[in-house]
Amino acid sequence: MDGKIIVYGICLVIIVAGASLWSYTMEIDDAEKELALARHQLVAAQDGVRNAQGWIHARKEALALITAGGILEKENQVLRDQVGVLRQRLNEVNGLFGTAIQRGRDLIIGAVIPEVALSNGVVLRQVRVQSADPELAVLLHSGGVSKVSTAILPADMLDRFRFGTFPGQVGGEAPVMEPSFSGGPPPAAPIKPGTSASDSLVRLGMDGNVSSKDAGRKKALPAAPRDPERIKREGDPALWKSVERTSIGRAYIPGQGWLRVGADGPIPGSARK
Repeated sequence: MDGKIIVYGICLVIIVAGASLWSYTMEIDDAEKELALARHQLVAAQDGVRNAQGWIHARKEALALITAGGILEKENQVLRDQVGVLRQRLNEVNGLFGTAIQRGRDLIIGAVIPEVALSNGVVLRQVRVQSADPELAVLLHSGGVSKVSTAILPADMLDRFRFGTFPGQVGGEAPVMEPSFSGGPPPAAPIKPGTSASDSLVRLGMDGNVSSKDAGRKKALPAAPRDPERIKREGDPALWKSVERTSIGRAYIPGQGWLRVGADGPIPGSARK
């Protein structure tokens, strides 16, 4: 009887030990599963921290760039304001420069000059400038009316006219053809192709290559009748006798107003309306 009790006790101990071992094993498995899950969550958290750090760094860089852009924009605005002030001053200087040029032109147009020496050697006396443009100038002098190339006018006259000079541009004066006397006759004045004989250097017998006797013969010849169509296009030189005042490209005749000056003289009926 005592042996059975001992055997039953041993069996009970074995059963309890087995159950405890099984329960412990199950708890270990659960703990390992929880540990693996915790490790997985830790890795995910580390990845999230890294991503957050990257975003924080990117935001810091973006903030630095935005701040630098704001500083540059302020500096650019200061430069824009300075450029605006300089442009305004430049416009004021250009206006004064243009006014001075126009005043110089107005002073020389209509003024009587005792003597004008052209760069081709021709000397005109008692000259009165009737009109002038960058290409041609109409001069009333003691020998009649001459139409000369602006390029052969004296340097002081070109300096007053300042043709080809624009505000803000340095220089730009009309070129002056200097006479050359190293040998042979002085160069002839440039002639524009396609114009009449009066568009060369001098009109009414004032060509530098014609002697005074030939000029007297030409003046003695009766004037040929002028073409009415040419008068409408180029003007009538006979109207110069009635001119009282002149401006650049215009001539004032009482009763007709300010007529536009053509290649030969004032153009009838071209007054401003």
